Amino acid sequence: MKHSFLNMLRAGLFFEVSMLKNNKGLLFTLLARPYLVLLMLYFLYQQLQAEISPKDLVLLSLTVTGSIDVLWDIAGRGIILRMHGILPYYTVVPEGLLLSLTITFLPKYLLENLLKTLVFLPLLVIYLDLLSALEYVAGVFFLLILGLLPLIGLSMLLAGLTLMAKEESPWLDWITPIILLASGAIYPLSVLPPWLQAISRLLPTTYIVEAADMLTQHLETGGFFTSVIVAMMILTIGYNIVSASLAKRAEEKLLVRGI
Repeated sequence: MKHSFLNMLRAGLFFEVSMLKNNKGLLFTLLARPYLVLLMLYFLYQQLQAEISPKDLVLLSLTVTGSIDVLWDIAGRGIILRMHGILPYYTVVPEGLLLSLTITFLPKYLLENLLKTLVFLPLLVIYLDLLSALEYVAGVFFLLILGLLPLIGLSMLLAGLTLMAKEESPWLDWITPIILLASGAIYPLSVLPPWLQAISRLLPTTYIVEAADMLTQHLETGGFFTSVIVAMMILTIGYNIVSASLAKRAEEKLLVRGI
């Protein structure tokens, strides 16, 4: 089991490095997308006549793109593997179909978010000194890693539901923005309807966005990271127990129906 897990991580890393090395367009898109999201958020806050600092925009941009990557890429990888006829081979892996998709995704998430975080370093150096910018980048990347943990189970569940749809329908293209909207990543939770605020408390992305907001205010506080780690561990255990159980049922139904 241990060797299988490491082999899947190694395969995921090799695949991602090969894709970025041999596809310059993909690399350019990867590095440009955070800036495009930053510009979108900047104009959005301008319309709302709300003030937001450049470093807060950087953090929010990375939080949004990181959440989308987790929620979409695992399911999207399943769709791509199905289209190429490779997905059936995942069914014989001891870890299971959905968990295998998740494990092979982890190197992609870590590598891409590291690159997306570093691409903002020149912008941050303009507003902060180099040392402060490096500390901020390290803090943001640390938060992105923590934010991944409670989303794993939810992403597995979404991947199972997507594959059960038996069609390459783009429903994740509209459900992901809804999740981000309900999480307060686009608009403050206080301006959302009460029913949407109630839903937001059930989403792990809500607490990731709130932790990102706290990071901008308490970056210097040593105890902040301890509280964030504890909160994320509690969220990880709670969400993944529930989501993994539902994902397991979805996987069983998927295997019965055929992939």
